[in-house]
Amino acid sequence: MSAMMERIVAPWSTSGPGGAILVFDRSGSRFSVSGGLGDLAQESVFDENTVVRLASITKHVLAAMVLSAADQIGLEDPLLLHLPELQPEIGMVKVAQALSMTGGLPDLRECLSLQGLFFNSRCEIPAACKQLTLLDRLNFQPDTELSYSNTGYRLVETALARKRLNFAGFVESHVRRGAGASLYTPEIWGDTVAGLVPGYWETERGWQPGDQGMPLSASGCLCGSASALADWLRHLIAGQGSLATLFSRLAVPRVLLNGYCTDYGLGLYRMTVQGRTFVGHDGSLPGYKACFLIDPASGCGVVVTSNREDTAARTIARSVLAAGFGLTLPDPVSPGWASPGFYVDESGTRWIEVRERSIIHMGAEEPLFCAGEDKAVSVNPTAPVSLRSVAGHLAGEIGFSPVRFAPALPGTGPDVSALDGIWIIPGQGALLEICDGVLIQGTGPQRSRMPLRSLGRGLWLFRRDDGPWSVEVRLKRLSCDQIELATARARSVIYERLTIVSVGGMKETAQAPLISV
Repeated sequence: MSAMMERIVAPWSTSGPGGAILVFDRSGSRFSVSGGLGDLAQESVFDENTVVRLASITKHVLAAMVLSAADQIGLEDPLLLHLPELQPEIGMVKVAQALSMTGGLPDLRECLSLQGLFFNSRCEIPAACKQLTLLDRLNFQPDTELSYSNTGYRLVETALARKRLNFAGFVESHVRRGAGASLYTPEIWGDTVAGLVPGYWETERGWQPGDQGMPLSASGCLCGSASALADWLRHLIAGQGSLATLFSRLAVPRVLLNGYCTDYGLGLYRMTVQGRTFVGHDGSLPGYKACFLIDPASGCGVVVTSNREDTAARTIARSVLAAGFGLTLPDPVSPGWASPGFYVDESGTRWIEVRERSIIHMGAEEPLFCAGEDKAVSVNPTAPVSLRSVAGHLAGEIGFSPVRFAPALPGTGPDVSALDGIWIIPGQGALLEICDGVLIQGTGPQRSRMPLRSLGRGLWLFRRDDGPWSVEVRLKRLSCDQIELATARARSVIYERLTIVSVGGMKETAQAPLISV
């Protein structure tokens, strides 16, 4: 096991960012390995005590806070009960649905991205809260699917704050003082955290530090080292005092309306390898990757922390813990398991691209593995996929929701020229232009030209680059005056065609060349 861990960290050289892998049990840390640097400018070595951003690992701590405040907020409470300013469709989502990724809440960060904001565009906390009240459409009806979103955690944290229940205060009392674990809760990227090293992503200019403009929130603000996280996790699974039974309650999955039992609970997920179930969570912020997995039966676990964007933290944690128990991981699917290319569902809501050993579902790539002779599945508990190739089509479930895809038919449906014009989101200032099959968005040096690729039937894709990430966005023509942009986490951002009303009352469609010069 230790030799395997050494091989994993070996590529993290002494000239680039790195990471640490720590194995622990109920009695303490057993051993760790590490490689690479923490701060490239200072040439500090990365080890198990290096402080990084733990990102979405934060979620289980907020969920623990909710369970500890049952007299103030209930899991079956609709969000509207605590946040009356929410739009009705958003407010109907229950607290448990918001925390278990089954509420259909669109991800705020993804929505703003589809409005043209970049990952490092600054957004102050009050402005972010205001944006949450403008969300008015769900990605899907609650309890019909599992799909990852940070929005539920932002909303529940806001609801708790209204009751003078502060997340930072909970971490101070239960984590730092209660468990003796040095974990911290900055609200924004620029807040000072003692010992925090930069996270890095690789560019043509070499390693560059990551950044984020959105407030961090209790969906992903925790900072700490691998050893500090292990200290907290040991305390949590021990279940002493006010934490009694919390760990097992957090890990209870939700049952959907169709009877499927998800692998996501309240800020924790389950991963099963050869019948043995591990519990944990991973996290990702620009330049940072982290993950922990625990075997509840034995109390053994592994923590992975890293300050490099290319670290596959969840894969590492799963491989290490499986090796420790002598378990065999499933094989990747064989090339040719399905015909490569683009597929769309009947409604035009979803699209996928089949690649050699993975699919891209609405812009998010998932590696696939063998599960029987003709089934391909993902092993990501936050993005479950199970598909079969049937007579040139793909059928199965994504997010435990039934799906059926047919090959895309580029060139069918309306011509791309039907999209020419200027498109806006009324009242929000978002604007894009489409001219000659190219979508144009942004201003000044951030103005981007993104060619449209036809999927047929009034559907197109365009690729949007955003710092360390690049994502394919689906554009759907709803009518001559409405289009919809969608990714996996934000499926219905609607733009309307801009019309100009003359002094005489005549309406004229605004054409992109009016401002694209």
